[in-house]
Amino acid sequence: MRLLLDSFWRASAYCLHPRVIGLSLVPLLVMGVAAFALGYFFWEPAVAAVTAWLQTYELKAGLVSLLERLGFVNVMAESSSRYPVLQPEEIQALRPDVICLSSEPYPFREQHIEELKALCPQAQITLVDGEMFSWYGSRLMQSIPYFQKWIQPWQ
Repeated sequence: MRLLLDSFWRASAYCLHPRVIGLSLVPLLVMGVAAFALGYFFWEPAVAAVTAWLQTYELKAGLVSLLERLGFVNVMAESSSRYPVLQPEEIQALRPDVICLSSEPYPFREQHIEELKALCPQAQITLVDGEMFSWYGSRLMQSIPYFQKWIQPWQ
């Protein structure tokens, strides 16, 4: 037992040796420099590739079609933009009945609900869990009960 404790103590002391600490941090430093260099030289192509992939992502269309089957109408269906940005006057002109504010990618809060209530007093404004609306693979099984509960007030 004494030999085991002595070995443990020596191994612990060796881990605190400056050379061991320095050599342990070298891979972290190399990866940090590599990540910075790759980001610096390949940022624009990477953003373009991810944007192109997101624009062809079919599950988003599937979610919109699911909501349409439940009786909702996408007032932005004719927009050519994937992520349209609307001015307050445009929101008023669309006269939506329901406005869903997602928690992702932008975390809407109660203050946004108040601002939209002033613009569209006729609309029901609700905060929705962005994970259920946009994390398709990892949240798909959890999204079914979420949507069943979420849709109840409008049935």
